[in-house]
Amino acid sequence: MLAAAGSVCLPPPDAGAYIDSQYQAYARRSLEIVSLAEKGRADELQSLIAPEANFGIGSGDVGRPFQNGVTGAIELAKDLAAKTYEFGSWSGPPYKRDACGDMAVEVTFIPDDARSSATVKFTYKNGRLMSAEGWWTGRNVGEMSEFFRG
Repeated sequence: MLAAAGSVCLPPPDAGAYIDSQYQAYARRSLEIVSLAEKGRADELQSLIAPEANFGIGSGDVGRPFQNGVTGAIELAKDLAAKTYEFGSWSGPPYKRDACGDMAVEVTFIPDDARSSATVKFTYKNGRLMSAEGWWTGRNVGEMSEFFRG
């Protein structure tokens, strides 16, 4: 893979050559990172996360930064305590691009009680996570039939 001079690029193995497959691959990499971080598997995270990577989450009107690097990823994952996740697909026209180029994906994490969710923006450079920052919001989910009983 192409990368800036002097840097190594390790894109997800299933990234492909087009933006739509790369978006999906980087979203899945984000899930892998959160899963490994939640389990505290720091050694496996070293190659996926830049040491200077920024992490943080907010709610209401207060943002909370975490430590940088793998430690910050572990703090974020524990805060998310995700049971389920959701991410969209690339919605623009497909085009070829370097899988080592900058990439940003958003993933929404939902904890067990499902009353809130956190949407986190993950940014990558040369295949490594450079930042993951998000915000908690409340959720209200129901069936439309609750409003139309007739």
